[in-house]
Amino acid sequence: MSAAAPLGVAALLVVAVACTAAGPTAPSAPARPSSTFTPLRWRSIAPLPVPRSHLGAVSLDGLVYAIGGLPRGATHGSLAFDRYDPRADTWTSMTTLPEPTDHAAVASLGSAIYVLGGTFAAPTARSYRFDTGRATWSSVAPLPVPRAAAGAASLQGRIYVAGGFDARRAELSSVESYDPATDAWSHVTELPTPRDHLAVTSYRGMVCMLGGHVDDSGTQTDRVECYSPSTDRWSVLPAMIHPASDFDVTVVNDAIWAVGDAVQIFDGGRWWDGPPLDVPRFGVAAASSSGSVFVIGGVARRAAPDGLVDRLDVHQ
Repeated sequence: MSAAAPLGVAALLVVAVACTAAGPTAPSAPARPSSTFTPLRWRSIAPLPVPRSHLGAVSLDGLVYAIGGLPRGATHGSLAFDRYDPRADTWTSMTTLPEPTDHAAVASLGSAIYVLGGTFAAPTARSYRFDTGRATWSSVAPLPVPRAAAGAASLQGRIYVAGGFDARRAELSSVESYDPATDAWSHVTELPTPRDHLAVTSYRGMVCMLGGHVDDSGTQTDRVECYSPSTDRWSVLPAMIHPASDFDVTVVNDAIWAVGDAVQIFDGGRWWDGPPLDVPRFGVAAASSSGSVFVIGGVARRAAPDGLVDRLDVHQ
């Protein structure tokens, strides 16, 4: 979840996913041509050591981390915590999570990785920090409200957590801001559209909330709402082409990539259809590093190997 200087439309993209017990409905055929992006191609890379969906992912210091998730057929989360080195195309199993985790909100800040809330079966407020230098986990202040299927992103030295659902399975509009210096949470102005299974990223000085479920029937939204910490206000960006949920987003070359069942790319002005994954799937996690987008895990829409991981290199 990062950004860079604006580029021509030919060099842009984003990442998205969807989740219910049986999985969300796949999006309809693309509404706009994707010819702008036809030179770009996904390729399969080393699979996850522990195949799973509804996991989290962050990138830090050129490495990609996969956090928790639901193994195939499981009703409880995983302890798995794996690190991917793009240069060697290898995964390394790390110190396992303090507790099994799925549907958690994750973010990196400084040299630390934060895992916040989660657990589809019983939303929790537990929050943990992983120190990459010491390779150790520690507890941090719990979320003010237990939640699962929320999203998180870091911006200007703080972490923002938004949306998700609570123990009553109600979609949440509350947004919390975490200050690592004081290990304390504070409330900010609420999300205009309550939702769960959304995707969150920092973009151009804002924290943007994309897609998600807006009711307990799993109705997906295409709304993109962004919070500005400097004004404590929300603004609305152009809606995605395809409503989405159970997906993830990342930023490369000043473009938001939303990837999963569909690949959608926001270049700062409009959305574009991007090159679809060879195996569309939901419940994925996404991260970016050194101009490449990584789509990790998920549930495939057709028969496919477990633990799929895809990479797309975005060239300027």
